[in-house]
Amino acid sequence: MPRRGRLNEQQLEQLRRAYLEVGESIPAEIPDSFEGRAAYERDHLSNQIVGGVESFMRTHGVTQQELATRMGVSEGRVSQILSGDQNLTLKTLAGLAAALKGHFHIRFTDERVAAANRSNRALPPVARRPMWEARTRHGV
Repeated sequence: MPRRGRLNEQQLEQLRRAYLEVGESIPAEIPDSFEGRAAYERDHLSNQIVGGVESFMRTHGVTQQELATRMGVSEGRVSQILSGDQNLTLKTLAGLAAALKGHFHIRFTDERVAAANRSNRALPPVARRPMWEARTRHGV
């Protein structure tokens, strides 16, 4: 089983830049109500997933048609997945990772980290640590 480690500084910086690239779609303040917060998190997660997959596809020269073939689905289904309007299941996400020969890295942090990422402020060392970190790897 591969050892799960912390991200190095270069990986953290790449992650910060990726978050900032989609910064226009992130509100300055996270809503206070449960319903507002849930909607914010749903949209934010969708943007992260779709943006990450599309970026990966561009970098590796994979078209939607090729991805559809690899996944065994129609090109229309891939278009639906990448629209950001779908409620993607873990099975669909795992299928994307397998077809692209990549993996998703999910990081769950407290609000201080999210706020600092939005404003690009320096974080105190304790706030840089994720509360929970999980990696999904092909075949695990």
